[in-house]
This record gives sequence, structure tokens and C-alpha cells, in this order.
Amino acid sequence: MNNLVTIRHLGRGAFSSVDMVKENSTGNYYAKKIIDPRYIKHSQHELKLLSLFKKIRHKNIVRFFGKQNHRDTICFIFEKLHLNLYNFYKQYPENINNNLICSFTKQMLEGLEFIHSLFIIHADLKPENVMITNLRDNQIKLIDFGSSIINGTD
Repeated sequence: MNNLVTIRHLGRGAFSSVDMVKENSTGNYYAKKIIDPRYIKHSQHELKLLSLFKKIRHKNIVRFFGKQNHRDTICFIFEKLHLNLYNFYKQYPENINNNLICSFTKQMLEGLEFIHSLFIIHADLKPENVMITNLRDNQIKLIDFGSSIINGTD
């Protein structure tokens, strides 16, 4: 994943920004989380968790591909997901029904059960940190583990 080209800006959080990038050699798209240089030390905690999730994958946790150095900061490369729940609610209110809510809730609980089995607490679960993979499958994944607590120590 050396030849990533930025396609467009996707969003900004308190400690980072996210761009959609394309790997020219494969044509695959990814999300690149660019850590604000002031928070690089804080990001080491998240990197430790993401490295664990890279080895032990779960269908409801965002897939992490690796870390890259980028100018004076670091970047995390993730699978490109479609839309967060907050924006889904705003853009597609007519799609929300009891079956969808039950499906999303079940998937969130399965993702949380998985990380809890690893003694990890998300600590920042909100609609903006739950992503829909695509609108056809209605599969969701938890993202943003920067505020997570590991084994009650962080």
C-alpha cells in the first residue's frame, strides 16, 4: 500500500481527518485517517488496538490495513466504508424501521461483545462512530478506537 492517491476529503474529528484514497496498482479504495501532529503520542494507544484487530478480525469491527508515515504525522489505513449512522438517519429517514433498528442493534452488540472479550471498552460509541458498509447489505462496523480503554488501565 505504498502508492495511495487522495481522491477526496471525507471528514474531520477532534484528533484527525479522514480522506478517501485509491491504491493505483490495485484500484482499491481505502479510508486514510491522518492524525493531527499534536496527538501522535495519543494515537499510539489506538495503533496498539488496531494491530490486535488486524490479527483477530470481526465482521462488525472496521478492518485495519496498516500504518503509514506521512510528512510530520502518521496515518492509519482502513477499509472504505459508506456512511455513518448519524448521516444515514439524516439522509435516509424513510429507510429506518423496526427491523433495521433491530439488525443494527444486534450487530453493534456483537461488535461490542467481541471487543469486551478482549477486555476493551470503546468509550466513544455514538452514531458517528458506527459505519454502514453499504446500503444494500445494511451491515455495520464500529470505528474510532482512539478513546478506548484497555483492561481498565487507560
